[in-house]
Amino acid sequence: MGATVTETAAIHFIAASTVKAHYRRVVAKYEAAGRLVENKAQLMVELIADGWLDSPWACACESRRVG
Repeated sequence: MGATVTETAAIHFIAASTVKAHYRRVVAKYEAAGRLVENKAQLMVELIADGWLDSPWACACESRRVG
């Protein structure tokens, strides 16, 4: 979340071109479904809304719950 292509590639031990290819495929799937994604931030919001990613703020909110 928020990492550059190079950072993401290093974290997952893959090539930067692989990260870019996955990004393009995901964006293409959203566009095929009629949901235009114009940038990485918007894609992240869509992925969180669709349940593919957890919100980066979820952990912080859950740790504040009392119960």
